[in-house]
Amino acid sequence: TNASGKEFINWLLRTNLFVIPLDDKKEWFRYHHLFQKSLQSELHDLESKEGIKNLHLTISEWFENKNLFNEAIEHAIAADNFERVADIVERHGRSIMNEDKWYIAAKWLEILPDSIVDHRPELLLIQAWKHYYHFEIAQLINVLDKVDAQMNDDAWTHKFSGEVSSFRGFCALFQNESTISYKFLKHALNKIPISDVEFRVETELLYGIVGQIEGDQDTVIKTIHEWLKEPVLHPLRETRLLLTLIFLYYMSGNIEQAKRYIRRHRLVARNNNLDNGVAWSDYLKGVFNSQQGHIEKAISLLEAAATRRYFNYTLAAVDNLATLAVSYQIVGLAEKVEETLRILKDFTAYLG
Repeated sequence: TNASGKEFINWLLRTNLFVIPLDDKKEWFRYHHLFQKSLQSELHDLESKEGIKNLHLTISEWFENKNLFNEAIEHAIAADNFERVADIVERHGRSIMNEDKWYIAAKWLEILPDSIVDHRPELLLIQAWKHYYHFEIAQLINVLDKVDAQMNDDAWTHKFSGEVSSFRGFCALFQNESTISYKFLKHALNKIPISDVEFRVETELLYGIVGQIEGDQDTVIKTIHEWLKEPVLHPLRETRLLLTLIFLYYMSGNIEQAKRYIRRHRLVARNNNLDNGVAWSDYLKGVFNSQQGHIEKAISLLEAAATRRYFNYTLAAVDNLATLAVSYQIVGLAEKVEETLRILKDFTAYLG
């Protein structure tokens, strides 16, 4: 027939032909699962394998245009087209990262073989984020070397030199090379635009910490306050800048100032559903309360942070669980100590 999709759906609903609405607006539907299986069986009888693959590709494109990337990837896989999977991740990985959901992009990457990832710098940088958050320095450096090799250009000037410099600054920091780290991070800030939120905010955070180590605390604190005054401030960037101030004041012994910024950090993170930010707030506030002897309050906060351990930076998540176990021990909750240590063991096993 020449009926539109909407007219066809309405006809199915009127005739009660196995159609089930999935939302109140009646924009999404599915067939009854038995009727669905019957239609799929008939499709396989009538259509060639190649024709079915082409149909999956068409569906994948439709889902991508609707910003339903998981579904788009599923149908690309069903079409046995991993180059298309790579294209989807490459096109949308950064936007997902800028929503503070690096773990989703990393999960997509696990689908792809190394033979594809190793030849696409944008995908290698997503892989680098996983190593960054899991604190896997050697693996991270290996990935960065691959990116530089792919670009066939000077490491300080190629398209991704800002991103690579940010990661190299992180690696140098944890190799006790703070001066080299500072050089990398300053270069990264000059290259990474504010619109590239995830890369920018992590670079600014590292810049603050390394700047303090290098004796530039007053300069970096002043710079961060100036950034916080910018008229348009992405919520993710605001939380990271506040987190940087919390670290700087805490490391300098100004606990009350650090606690003041935690309150603002927590508010911004909660109002914008930033799981990573909420986890950081609960963890840091829990640690502060533990250090000040407010154990019951610390336990409540650390328990909340523990529920978001998969969203948080790995070292913070591990330390949160360890501090929680110690807090339980202080108040004599032996069963809770054992339970938390089991969770910690499982979590570290998951991290590899």
